[in-house]
Amino acid sequence: MRIMSLSIIGILLFQYSSCQTYFPFPNGNAQWDNLTCYFSYPHYTSYINSQYLLQGDTVIKGLSYKKLYFLDTYYSIPMKYYGGLREDLEKNIYFFPANLYLSKFPGYYFPADTSECLLYTFNNLEVGMFLPINQGNITIQVVEIDSLLLGNSYHKRYKIWQSDLIGPDYWIEGIGSAKDLLSPYTREFEWAFYTLCFTDSITYFINSPNGEDSCHYYLPAVVNEPETPVKLTISPVPNDGHFTVTLTNENNRLVSISVINSLGILVYESGEFAGSEKIERTIDLGQVPDGIYSLILWNGTEKVARKIVICH
Repeated sequence: MRIMSLSIIGILLFQYSSCQTYFPFPNGNAQWDNLTCYFSYPHYTSYINSQYLLQGDTVIKGLSYKKLYFLDTYYSIPMKYYGGLREDLEKNIYFFPANLYLSKFPGYYFPADTSECLLYTFNNLEVGMFLPINQGNITIQVVEIDSLLLGNSYHKRYKIWQSDLIGPDYWIEGIGSAKDLLSPYTREFEWAFYTLCFTDSITYFINSPNGEDSCHYYLPAVVNEPETPVKLTISPVPNDGHFTVTLTNENNRLVSISVINSLGILVYESGEFAGSEKIERTIDLGQVPDGIYSLILWNGTEKVARKIVICH
């Protein structure tokens, strides 16, 4: 009976995985909001916010593409046309670079503006598979597969190892990379990339540590918390995982500090410690991956949250 039950469960899981809906790349207007961290010794201290915008149609060499634009929202530089984006019937996503600006942007190594490049493939991917993308320059391998719930639908998500990126990347069906839309042709060296959010007419993907609307989520950002007896500051911002929390606790209650990552997983917990008028506490998160985290302080009645960017 036990063997039969396990067999039935296995069949059901197989049917679920086989019949899970594939989500193609957007065929209408879409927006990816980005954050770039630039390194200035000894920490990442410069942040640039930007957007990729999918707007309008074009035909290049007889094939239909969606127009992809780049907007530097930090410096308020006018929007630039980056090239065309299209998906074929085999779940391959191609990018035809305009190359006018891409050659000047750090980390992008597209050929010329004479042919399209395979940007992603979601065609029958398996763990351990090496992908035929940007071959000869980088190595891309699928190392894990799971699903991500967005709204009421599950999108397949692939953990990707890319030889020119710091730490793992995640590719999501219908969205692309959690690091950067053009990540298969991107390298990280003295900078790091983050896709803060994605939105189109159907999907709304939030990639912030506390579920906030990261489509309007700019860092470094001041969080306007309600007035509470607890005042909290973090230094330095950003940091390499080693930072100091300074707080004033007017009611002298016991306080605790926790840090969660972008998946809501607890990566640090202080336990309760005695409150006083002013407290400084040093935290070591040097072992956690680069990313955007949320630090939460709790004193029994009030909760104060702050965003942290960790870049080693």
